[in-house]
Amino acid sequence: QMIRNMAKRCYGIVVLCHVFLAINCFDVKSYIPWSTCNALSPTMLPGMVVQKQLEALARDDIYSVFKFASPLNKAATGPWQRFGKMLRSPVYKVLVNHSRSEIMLTVHSKDDDNFRCLVRVWPSLVQNEKSDSWRRKDTATFKEFMWCLSRCRDENETFRDCYMVDQVIPS
Repeated sequence: QMIRNMAKRCYGIVVLCHVFLAINCFDVKSYIPWSTCNALSPTMLPGMVVQKQLEALARDDIYSVFKFASPLNKAATGPWQRFGKMLRSPVYKVLVNHSRSEIMLTVHSKDDDNFRCLVRVWPSLVQNEKSDSWRRKDTATFKEFMWCLSRCRDENETFRDCYMVDQVIPS
């Protein structure tokens, strides 16, 4: 009798744990891509912020890309769904699902509050319909963009002194 009661209690606890996990993980998109390794911190170097955005862009993870945008950038381009539409526009579409990217040139301001870098991006490959060969989506071999970052001086303590992306300018 006592063992049955303990088994019922344990079963109840297991069921409650599954329900709790299901409720808290319902919006999987907002939890999985934004892991602790992607969290902004004042110690994250600006080049790493750009690299994290480029990695998310290559995976078509627009939600994570938007997390690195500065408050002013988010106000101008958000919410993240609208931000995603902008990234799929002709000007920026090469960034989404790109096959390769390189940070070519970096410039820091004297006070270390601003950072700029030139990024070269190669479009992803698509299969040629007439043969088994692969080709680039666009005719150009690469496109260049200027990433502009600054330290966030927002009163929100969460991102204070973190480098965040103010804008990405096509070259």
